[in-house]
Amino acid sequence: EAMRRLLDGAFSISADFASRFPGLEARANRYLPGLKGLVGVLIALVTVVVLLEVWGLGAFSWFRYGRGGARLLGSVMSISLTLLLALLVWEAANAAIARHLAQLSANAATARSARVRTLLPMLRTVLGIVVTIFITLNVLAEIGVNVAPLLAGAGVIGLAVGFGSQTLVRDVITGVFLLFEDSVAVGDVVTLGGLSGTVEQLSIRSIRLRAVNGDVHIIPFSAVTTVTNQTRDYGYAVIDLVVDYDADTDLVASALSEVGTVMRADDAWSGSIMAAIEVMGVERMSDMGVVVRARMKTEPARRWAVSRELNRRVKLRCGELGIMISPPGKVVQVPPPPPAV
Repeated sequence: EAMRRLLDGAFSISADFASRFPGLEARANRYLPGLKGLVGVLIALVTVVVLLEVWGLGAFSWFRYGRGGARLLGSVMSISLTLLLALLVWEAANAAIARHLAQLSANAATARSARVRTLLPMLRTVLGIVVTIFITLNVLAEIGVNVAPLLAGAGVIGLAVGFGSQTLVRDVITGVFLLFEDSVAVGDVVTLGGLSGTVEQLSIRSIRLRAVNGDVHIIPFSAVTTVTNQTRDYGYAVIDLVVDYDADTDLVASALSEVGTVMRADDAWSGSIMAAIEVMGVERMSDMGVVVRARMKTEPARRWAVSRELNRRVKLRCGELGIMISPPGKVVQVPPPPPAV
C-alpha cells in the first residue's frame, strides 16, 4: 500500500507543468496501473526468494555470478532498461509534439499550422517505427537470438523493395521536402501538374486537390515538378479592360481609379483590399480593342471575390460614362475581290 501511494505521488503533475505540456498527465496515468502491477509482482518474487533462503534452500546462491539466475536477472534488467529508455524517448517526443501543436492552435498562422500539423504526425510515425525496431532487436539479442542474419536479410529485402518501389520512395522524399520548404499547405489554392484546386489533404506520398467544380484530384508527389501557390502572402485582382479604339484611355484610367477608391472605402471590401488600385495604363492594342490594365492588392484568398466585384463595378461605371467596352470576338468582314474581267 505504501508503494502504491508513492507511485501515485510520483505520477502527480503540477498545474504549471501540465499547462506547459498538455496531455502529459493523461499519458502518464495510462502507465500507472501496469506499473503498480509490475511492482506488486516484483515484491512477490523478492518475498518468495527471501522465504526460500530462510527455509534453507539457498535461493540467494542462484543469483551468483555465472549462475542461471544471475544471467536471467541480467537479461531482464537489460530488457527493462531498453523498454524504459524507448518509452521515455517516445513520450518525450509526443509531449513536445502536443505542446507545439497547442501553441500553433493558439497563436500561429494558418498556413504554418497546417504544414506543421502535417509534418509532426509523419515524424512521430517514423520515430515509432525506429523505436519498435530498436526494442525488437535488443530483446531478441538478450534472449539469445543471433540478430546478425536478421539484419543482413533486412538489408537485402530493403534493397529489393527500394529498387521495386522507386516511385513510392520518390513520392515520399519529394513530399517531405515540399512540406519542409513550406511550398504547399492545407487550404492553399495551387496548381500542380497542370491541375488547379484547393489543397484538402496532404499524405506521406500524395496531395488531394478539390477543383472549383467539385472534382477531386489525387496527385502523387513524384508527378509534381513545379508548384504555383496562389494564396501565399498576398494576391492581385487584375482587370484587363478592353475598350473601343474610339474611347478616351485617360477617361478609362480615371474611371478605374475612381472605382478602386470607392470600393476600398466600402466596409464590405476594405478588409480584403491591402492597397489602393494601381492603374498600369495601356497594356496592348489588339484586334478586339485597346487593353487597359489595372490591379488591386488583396488578401491571398480573396483575390477572386475582389476581382469579380471589381469587374461588376467597372462595367457599371463604364456604362454611366458612355465608355464602349469592346465585345469579345469582334468579327472583321473583308469584302470579296472584284470579279475578273
